[in-house]
Amino acid sequence: MEKKESKTGMEILNLFKVNAYEVKKQELMVENVQLRALLHSMQVTNMVVINNVLGSWDVRQKLYNLLLKAVQCDRPI
Repeated sequence: MEKKESKTGMEILNLFKVNAYEVKKQELMVENVQLRALLHSMQVTNMVVINNVLGSWDVRQKLYNLLLKAVQCDRPI
């Protein structure tokens, strides 16, 4: 009987560990989404500033491309 109780206790402990892992994973996924949104917002803000400061489209386009490379963005603004 002791082995069965020990096994059940280990199973419960493993379930707690899996649950804690899943909760942490969800928290990190939410944080990742928030950080991506913040990054995108900052990129838009930077582009607005650049557009207001610079007049030439060619210069703006070059700076835009540099910004994208700097942050290694996987989606356009």
